[in-house]
Amino acid sequence: EKSVTVNAITRVFNTNLVDWKAVSGAWDITDRGVLGSNKGSGDSFYLSDTYLASDVAWTYEADMFMESGRAAGLLFGVKDPLNPAGHWYCLNSDLEESGGHFKLFKNTGSQNWSSTAGYGDTFANTTKYRLKVAYDGAGKFTYSAAPYGTSDFIELGSYTDATFTGGYFGVMTFMSNTSFNNVYLYSEGT
Repeated sequence: EKSVTVNAITRVFNTNLVDWKAVSGAWDITDRGVLGSNKGSGDSFYLSDTYLASDVAWTYEADMFMESGRAAGLLFGVKDPLNPAGHWYCLNSDLEESGGHFKLFKNTGSQNWSSTAGYGDTFANTTKYRLKVAYDGAGKFTYSAAPYGTSDFIELGSYTDATFTGGYFGVMTFMSNTSFNNVYLYSEGT
C-alpha cells in the first residue's frame, strides 16, 4: 500500500482594505501575506480600491518582510489607480540608499521631496518591520516603525505637505521580494 502526503499551504492576507489588484509586477497571496516577487523590477504596485480625501485623518500600518532586494513600503495618495507611478506617496525601507534608512516621500514621476531616518540599533540588522504612517487631515504626515511582531512604535519623523490631495492605498516594491501582511487603515469614523 502506498501513501501520499499532501501539504496544504494556507494563504492568508489580513487587511481591511478592499478590492486589491496587481497594477504592475508579480504578486501572489502566500502563507506570509501578499508577496511581491519583483527583485528584478523597478517600482511595482499592488493597489486597493480604498480611497480617502485630503481632509480625512488616518493611520495606515502593515507588517513588512523584505526577503531579498532593495526597497519596499506602504503606498498612499495614489491619484490614478490605473497609473500609480504618475503620482504617489510612500513610507519605505531602502536597504541601499545612503547606507540604509526609512524614507517618507512623494513621487510624481520623480521624487519631489523626502524625509529620512536611519535604522539605528533597533532596525540595523533586520529586514522585518511594522511600518506606520499617520496623517492629520491637514497636511502633516508622521512616520514610525516597530520591531516585527510588536506594536512598540518608534516615531522616526514627520513632514508637512500642504499639496496632499488624498488618494488610494496599497503596497509597493522596488527591486525586492517582499511580503506584506496585517495591512490596516484606520480613519475618522471607523
